[in-house]
Amino acid sequence: MDPAQQERQNLLDTQRKATYVLLAAAGGAIAFALNQTQGIALTWSQIPLFIALAFWGLSIFSGYRYIQYLASTLYASCVRFQVLSGEHPDCGTHPQKMQAAADGISQAIESNSEIANRIGKRQFWWLIYGGLFYIVWHVVEMALRVGE
Repeated sequence: MDPAQQERQNLLDTQRKATYVLLAAAGGAIAFALNQTQGIALTWSQIPLFIALAFWGLSIFSGYRYIQYLASTLYASCVRFQVLSGEHPDCGTHPQKMQAAADGISQAIESNSEIANRIGKRQFWWLIYGGLFYIVWHVVEMALRVGE
């Protein structure tokens, strides 16, 4: 593997690890929040908690979508390599077919990469928004207990 390929591989590994950390954080946050509400009656003051749970669910969904787009992009990159090396069964070594296929695959890779980047950013922000709404819920619950 040449240095540029190694650098790309390191970047992909880092992105995957970050995605898995965010997935674990969102899953842990959901589990913790649900554990905090055991035995508590359902009240209007819990609306911020439900919003937090929804944001954390969106974070998990976004993380899985990010992984899907990343996998799709990697697959397309492998197919592009096959095309450019003349090993793809549909193109063979025909120059025009190879160029057309490589161009189309490159466009798909670019599109998938842009979408994956947007989804990856959203995954992070959904997690943060969930945390903020959890804090709001906690403060509301504390305020309600003062009057008891």
